[in-house]
Amino acid sequence: MPIIWLKLSQITPAQKTILKISNKSNKELKNKNLNFSSEDNEPYNNPFLMAELKNSIVKSNESAAGPDGVYYQFLRHLPESCLHILLKLFNNIWTTGDIPPSWKEASVVPIPKPGKDPSDPPNYRPIVLKNCLCKTLERMVNDRLVQVLESRDLLSKVQCGFRKDHSTLDHLVRQRIYTEPTLHLDGQPIPVKVEAKFLGVVFDSKLTFYNHVQYLKKKCLKALNLLRVVGHTDWGADRATLLKLYRTLVWSKLDYGSVIYGSSKKHVLRALDPIHHQGLRIALGAFRTSPINSLYAEAGEPSL
Repeated sequence: MPIIWLKLSQITPAQKTILKISNKSNKELKNKNLNFSSEDNEPYNNPFLMAELKNSIVKSNESAAGPDGVYYQFLRHLPESCLHILLKLFNNIWTTGDIPPSWKEASVVPIPKPGKDPSDPPNYRPIVLKNCLCKTLERMVNDRLVQVLESRDLLSKVQCGFRKDHSTLDHLVRQRIYTEPTLHLDGQPIPVKVEAKFLGVVFDSKLTFYNHVQYLKKKCLKALNLLRVVGHTDWGADRATLLKLYRTLVWSKLDYGSVIYGSSKKHVLRALDPIHHQGLRIALGAFRTSPINSLYAEAGEPSL
């Protein structure tokens, strides 16, 4: 973590608090004698229950199928008798550890990164599609492991990833109060960048977030172009669909990290208002002269 490089004279009271929390959490984990031994009579080693299977299926997303071609939609419509057979299969795998060979295979789909040269292989993001049956059992196992880790306080207090009620925004809040560190290599100072992107938010040295707002504006304008195509007046989608697309493609980008960059000056944040208004006009099919307040009322959306 970059905070360990700060000079003591640079550390503010808020930073000292985070240092104490982070150091205390790390010391607590180091001092704990973690027992990795396990016995069959441990609760987390028991056979799975029907409630755990149904909960795992309910929590599944509408993702693509794996190599076996089985979709989650198929699992959601299984009758009770088939669910009992599936649960028996899962418990047999759980107790014997004999995993089907097909579950160890996956389909890899390369997705091109936007704005990158498609002829260059590194400019693709590989998406792995695993069998939905395998992911259903994985989710059941994961729920048990998370319950054990959380209930026994075995996770660091500063860990935010893959935890309920935690997100990358927790790290962004911590990142926001760090000052520029002084680093040296072989006695030579390492130059400090005046700008850096961290978890999708562009931080500048003075925390004005001007560059982040401009970066966010460009991203949203590209999404608005897609909304215009789908919202064609002759053959386009209906209002409800367009509003859902706007919230997914544009509003979600504006909302992410707003707890951080929202502290910027009003005239900087005002650059995002036209994006919000333009998206609502496209979704509602409104005129350019339509009052802003009427757009908010029709769409049921607040101002930024």
